[in-house]
Amino acid sequence: MSAYQSLSLFLVVLAAFTAPIFSKFIKIPIVTMEILIGIALGPTLLNIVSHSPFMHFLAEFGFFLLMFYVGLEIEIKEISAKLITLNLTAFAVNVVMSIVIIKIFHLNFELIAVFVAASVGVVVGVLKELKIINEKIGKLTLYSGIIQEFIILIIATSYEIYKGEGYSILKYAEIMISIVMTIIFFKTVKVLHWWYPEHFKYFTTSKDPLSLRIRFALTIMLLSVSFAFYFHIDPVVGAFIAGFIISLSFSNTIMIKKDIETIGLGFFIPLFFVYTGINTKIIIQDIPFVMFVVLLMFFSHIGSVIIFYFNKFSLSESLISSFNLSKGVSMIVLLMTIAKAENIVNQKMFSLSVLIGITAEIFYTVLFKNGYRLLKKGQSLPPT
Repeated sequence: MSAYQSLSLFLVVLAAFTAPIFSKFIKIPIVTMEILIGIALGPTLLNIVSHSPFMHFLAEFGFFLLMFYVGLEIEIKEISAKLITLNLTAFAVNVVMSIVIIKIFHLNFELIAVFVAASVGVVVGVLKELKIINEKIGKLTLYSGIIQEFIILIIATSYEIYKGEGYSILKYAEIMISIVMTIIFFKTVKVLHWWYPEHFKYFTTSKDPLSLRIRFALTIMLLSVSFAFYFHIDPVVGAFIAGFIISLSFSNTIMIKKDIETIGLGFFIPLFFVYTGINTKIIIQDIPFVMFVVLLMFFSHIGSVIIFYFNKFSLSESLISSFNLSKGVSMIVLLMTIAKAENIVNQKMFSLSVLIGITAEIFYTVLFKNGYRLLKKGQSLPPT
């Protein structure tokens, strides 16, 4: 590694470290700040970062951890059949509306990923800031974000499987058998844990002097990534499947989540978002178009109103609550990173999509927070 590359790595690490400080000061989401700092370091402004294989590896490992963590966040047992049905309906409406918008305004079809994207990363932060994460509206927003995020990832996973193996029933069967066998393995471990708790105490308590829990989690993630390579699936999808299987197999994944949060959200995942910003080239002339698309994104998420309205919120409450699901920069980055790797989108579309995601994240977060506060002053929202 050259001296310039070493300096570049230092700047990227420093950016990941300082992003939360700037985020708190400016009061914008941390993920957005990480990408913005990356944009400032990249060709859009300063252009002082030299790429290196090691930096690329760190960023890609952060991407794996992000997908793994998303899989861990999905807790099927806490999501009702009614909520799943409402979200499937809402997502279908959102897709139809997105296609209509793209057709009417003659937009690139690849922007459908921008229109339907929803992610829970910033949603959680907003709900915690307003202290409503444990209230009815908070739980409904959180679980709806998780379900819609899951739907998008399942579609992405299915596409990757199809792309790699076509309509090979044998390969689909192999993948399903692998997943089922893995779940059976975890269930067996769960039974052994019940019979011999002293041998598994490190998995459910904060005490883990040998770091067995984090070794277990990363082993499963990397094995799943290896299987993804074998099945010709994008490895980040393999990381997501690993997290989802662990969440599906164990009733208590709190400590594993905390471990992944510590090493992932604490270092590697921020590096990925900073690196994404560095690879994003912003063109000033695109800004009016970006603002136009951001405004259209509300209509592409109009289906989300259904979720809140049919859970006994008023129409005004449902409209304002849907603002919190009308964004998802981390999901946009995720989808566009996969699409770019598969040559589905070019660098210009990638950069444009990331800029749209950043702008939407800030715009709709502000709209939701202020709209919710106005509603709270005027009337009481349904209790927990």
